[in-house]
Amino acid sequence: MIVEVLLLLVLVLLVVYYFHYHQPAKNLPPGPLIFPIIGNLKPVIVAEDVRKLCNTYGDIFRMRAGCVDMTFICNFKLVKEAFSKIECTDRPQWKNIHFLTDGKESG
Repeated sequence: MIVEVLLLLVLVLLVVYYFHYHQPAKNLPPGPLIFPIIGNLKPVIVAEDVRKLCNTYGDIFRMRAGCVDMTFICNFKLVKEAFSKIECTDRPQWKNIHFLTDGKESG
């Protein structure tokens, strides 16, 4: 009985923690509902799915695969504008890749 109560308490605390500390920023693009840990990205996403999401959420939307946020831009003019800015021209810095390659950059 005590084990069940403790497990329920831990579950409630995890849910409260998640909803209290993991609020999305207000200035992010819209996107589908994000589930904890798994995100909202299917294992294989095809162009037809992206087109449907563009029709639903607009030319810019976001998705999450696990803990990695991704922004999709579905309009060529917006893509050209975004990649002409210095903020969008670099690769993401992933700690696990940095660790595996001893800090060497490839490509």
